[in-house]
Amino acid sequence: MSTLAVCHLSTTFAPQWRRRKALWESVQAPIRSSPVPSLSQLRGDDVESVPWRDAADVGVMGVSTGVPTPADERSASRATLAQLASVLQVGAGAGHSLSEVWCDLHREVFGELPVLPAELAGGPDLGELMCRGPFSGYLERTETGLYVLDLSVFGAYRHQAGVRSLATHATFETDAGRLRCVCITELDSATVHTPESAEWSLARRLVACALLTHTLLVRHIGECHLFVSGPLAVAVRNHLRADHPLALLLWPHVHGALQANNRMVPTLLQEGPGSGPLSEAFNLEARAQWHLLSDEAAVFDLRCLDPVVDRRSRRLEGVPFATPTQDDAVVLFEMLSRYCAGWVHHHYPSEAALTRDSELGSFVNALDIGIPGGVQQVIGTALTRAGLSRLCGIVVYNASVQHERVGNLLWDYAPWADHVPGRLHSDGTGPSRKVYGRFVQALATMCVPGRPLMTDWTWLAPDMRSRSLVYTLQAELARRQAMMEGEGPRQAHRLYPSDLEAVAGM
Repeated sequence: MSTLAVCHLSTTFAPQWRRRKALWESVQAPIRSSPVPSLSQLRGDDVESVPWRDAADVGVMGVSTGVPTPADERSASRATLAQLASVLQVGAGAGHSLSEVWCDLHREVFGELPVLPAELAGGPDLGELMCRGPFSGYLERTETGLYVLDLSVFGAYRHQAGVRSLATHATFETDAGRLRCVCITELDSATVHTPESAEWSLARRLVACALLTHTLLVRHIGECHLFVSGPLAVAVRNHLRADHPLALLLWPHVHGALQANNRMVPTLLQEGPGSGPLSEAFNLEARAQWHLLSDEAAVFDLRCLDPVVDRRSRRLEGVPFATPTQDDAVVLFEMLSRYCAGWVHHHYPSEAALTRDSELGSFVNALDIGIPGGVQQVIGTALTRAGLSRLCGIVVYNASVQHERVGNLLWDYAPWADHVPGRLHSDGTGPSRKVYGRFVQALATMCVPGRPLMTDWTWLAPDMRSRSLVYTLQAELARRQAMMEGEGPRQAHRLYPSDLEAVAGM
């Protein structure tokens, strides 16, 4: 994940920003270095499970959260950091691309201009975007062997006035070990584009716009935050005692989730005067975004977060082209799955031990109710150690790796509005400077850093065997990091262990 390189500053306020830089550094360090609060706070900080729409004043159905936001999640440092990010302004006369607004002050505060990902050079290369980066989870192979990207889902939702419909369908062919887009259809108008078409470049940008909208709204905000991390946090707080073995395992991966869902996400999706930035940044109207999230919650299947199952369901096993982001995801999922399985089998030495744990049953039932679609398809009809291990592996993977993949990786792709516009008008123009600026500010707000997954969590381990499992996981992550660094310069589309955060927070 890059730094907050997407932020815009005005040279007019250079002295103010030098002061804010010092404040930024003073609040950023505690967030990344301090341990999560003591588990003893779990006992006295139960939350009430309520429909998220009641707590957030955003009309998304089928999603729940916990209120009030626990006091131990109300981080002063995080709030300050988010506020600093949210008040960044686009300077007078600035353009609406990074290259137009980057200046010496930007470099002083945030470092050098981020490098344009290779997949975007010369316009979005949809074939490469299907294989690497935040959009790599969309490609499917049909039963007949055709590679397709189906974004027809957008056809059911109301768009803003004067914008292009995001309902698109693209087909791909393999060429010398690479994937190449050969046809794009705008479904609303039944317009077909090929590489020889006059509007081929525009069609590619439209597909990239649709990918950005779906990834940020559905896969990041919806699946990572609202569908999984929020209900998981409620279940851990309300149904497990402070020294319960699963509370000890999951606490680093839930602490902060309710703060994000209750206080940060609603500001992005609100409607009306002074509305959330995403209500004007995307082609879909605000209420259409709510309806999309509601409909996705109604069909959500927790198994889709297992990257092995995901690849199999999209028929992408053994494809003749490289899929580096998916490969990274599978390796990390297997690491976290081994860790969770070791923890579960250690603390439950037999299947009978599961049935004797009434808290565990209450916890699983709460998850089955809270997570859209439930958890039965993951754990099976009868709870077993294997099923519980699989459930824990998926939710920990979601909080760390999946959140990185569909959230933080966007920072290297989403700011480049010339290639991946958040909004695309009927005449082919991208977002206005004001809309682009608000969207960039939203990205900055969501980029508040969290505690790294590569952290010593042994103080949560109740015994020597549990500490050994933590040591083993951290050693595996460190070896993976060293191996990836030895392969060459960092790549924007890769999932580096050192970039992973423990919880899907903001």
